[in-house]
This record gives sequence, C-alpha cells and structure tokens, in this order.
Amino acid sequence: MTTPLGYGMFDSDQHYYETRDSFTRHIEPKFRDMAIQPAFHNGIEKIRCGDTYSPHDSPIFDVAARPGSLRELLKGFKTGVGAEHSYEFEPMRDEYFDRDKRLKLMDEQGVDATFMFCNNAIMVQELSPNPDVLFANLRSFNKWQEEEWGYSYQNRIFCPAMLSLEDLPLALDLLDTVMANGAKAIAMIPGPCGGRSPADPYFDPFWSKVNEAGLILGYHIAPSGFVKRRSAEWGLDPTPSFYHQSAFQWMFMYGDQPIQETIANLVFDNFFGRFPNIKVVTAEWGIEWAPLLCRKLDKYRGMGRNGPWIGGQLTERPSDTFKNHVRMHPFWEDDIETVVAALGPDVIIGGSDFPHSEGLADPYKLIDHLGGLDASVQKAIMRDNGMALVGLG
Repeated sequence: MTTPLGYGMFDSDQHYYETRDSFTRHIEPKFRDMAIQPAFHNGIEKIRCGDTYSPHDSPIFDVAARPGSLRELLKGFKTGVGAEHSYEFEPMRDEYFDRDKRLKLMDEQGVDATFMFCNNAIMVQELSPNPDVLFANLRSFNKWQEEEWGYSYQNRIFCPAMLSLEDLPLALDLLDTVMANGAKAIAMIPGPCGGRSPADPYFDPFWSKVNEAGLILGYHIAPSGFVKRRSAEWGLDPTPSFYHQSAFQWMFMYGDQPIQETIANLVFDNFFGRFPNIKVVTAEWGIEWAPLLCRKLDKYRGMGRNGPWIGGQLTERPSDTFKNHVRMHPFWEDDIETVVAALGPDVIIGGSDFPHSEGLADPYKLIDHLGGLDASVQKAIMRDNGMALVGLG
C-alpha cells in the first residue's frame, strides 16, 4: 500500500493471536495439568489454569472481531448511522498466526516495523495460583513464541518475551534463557511484584542484566491483580468477566491507574538512576494521564522528601526522568496535541492496536489524529521515535 505518509510507519502496538497449544506444546510434564489451555465455560471457549478461567467474554481462537469494528460501532452510536452492523466477528485471518504472511500484510499497511504483542499470555500471572505454575507456563509460552514468531523477525517484528518478578530466582533463570535466544524486549504486567515495588533493590540482580543488555521493558494493558485485590474494599465483585466490570473498576482498577502507580514507583524508587539504559514502553494505556502524573511526580517528590527513598535520592526532576525513559502508545481518540504541548513529542510512539476491534483497521490513519502538529512532529510520532527505540533510527 502506498500511504499518504511518504514514509514507513513504526507501529508500537500490533497483536498476533495464539494457537490453542501455545502453552501446552512445551509444558514440562509435571505441570501439564496446570498448563494454560482452552476450555469451554458458560458456552464460551476461554483459557484456564486449573479451575481458574480467563475473564474474556468473547471467542479467542476461531473468530475475532473485525479490526477497527468497535471504533466504527462507537462512531455509529454517536452519529446514529450503521451502529447495529459495524461490530462483527469474522474467521481468524492467516496473518494473525503466520509471521511471513504478517510481514506481507505490514508491507501493504505501510508498516516498516512493529512491537508485536501477544493476546492471551498477558493473563498468565492473573490465572496462575503460584510462582512455580506461573513460570512453568511462561517458559512454555516463550518457547512457543520463539518458534512461531521469534523475538526480532527480520528486524521488523519485535515480540517481547513474557516475564514476571513473582519469584526472583525463577525470573533470573528465564531472563537468561530468553536473552540467549535473542530477546530484545521483555513484557510484564504492571503493579507490585510479590509485595514489593518492581524497583525494590531486591530485584537489582534482574534489572542489572536487563540494563546491561539494553532490553526494552514493555507494559501492555492486562489483568494485573488490581481488580481482584481492590474490589472487595468497595463492595464490588473481585472476579467480574471482562465486559461486566463496573465503571469504577474500569476507571480505577483496570484503566490507566495500574500503569500510573507502576511508573510512579519506578521514578520515585530511582529505578532509572540505577538502570539508565532501560526504556519503558506503555502500550494500550493511552497517554492523557501523563501530563497530570508528571506534575504530581514533581510535587510529591517534595512532599515526601523526609520519607524513605529505597533506591536513593533522585538527581533530577521526576518529570524529566519520565520524559527521558518512558515511551507511550496513544489511543487514537486521545488529545495527542495537548500531551505533546505538555511533555514534548519524544514520549509518544504511534500505534494502531491492529487487529483488535478497538484499534485502527489501517494503522497509518493515526495520522488523521495528528493534524494540528507540524510535519516533523507527526513523523517523530509515526516513525522516528519507535525506530530509534529498537535501534533502527
């Protein structure tokens, strides 16, 4: 496809879909009964770990919502035109499973390179009852991903390895394995890790390896334990299905609250002062929260000056640390211009969320939401910032 951009896009958030054996193919025999596997629950094929089922309300293997169809549905509600027919499911496309066919599709889309995130594996930590089961599934999944997609296929498809800090020795072993197999990025769910901040010096042996290797740390939106831990405090169901979460749960437990708390912990605990080579990518959290967070980081650094600083005192303004180390994927509906005015363009890496229904069917059309920015800033968001992040700038 020849797009109006005049250059190839770096897409910071695309997805593949896992096959049914993505966790069982390589699971160690003693964990076979606790492998993440498909099972029907209330008439819907989901994934489960033991007796715990994923919160998905929609099919995840044979059919998928048409790319961009939720966006069309919401637009239809607003205009009153065509809403009832816009959100629809269709058979899974080959490009969602085959990396060579996906590269061909990327060529047609005008996408030069992308972060390619999983679809189901982000739920592993939420489903696993203990660290041994969690890491057995992570080891199995990463082997499957290496076989099917690789970590940096043809230097265009960058798939993060899935990691966790729920058990430090197991995390170190898995990190060594994925690094030896070529991982350029790792992904985790946000939030505390075994009752600690991810920036707690306890985890320094892990982060020292990540820092030395220059790996990218990705936080994609995911079930991260916030709903389960906090709902009871407000008299809410701690295990709702995905689309039956309350507005309050969406806003304060599943939306951007988990990533804000995680980033704040990394900044306040001097994570980036100790590990300056690590860049954090936030995917599918939007960006509108970031300017207010940065103002609060600066304010509350002063308020907490006499409190504990577990990673040592900060040597720069927290907002500057954020700008130097955090890169964010915006929702197409975000007020991107306002965030650029507040934080500058370098913190934003354009993404489509393709092929998900809430994303863009044509990734390059993110440019339609950057119209108030000058051409050089548009290009930075659509291409340059992402390419620099993966060393292709």
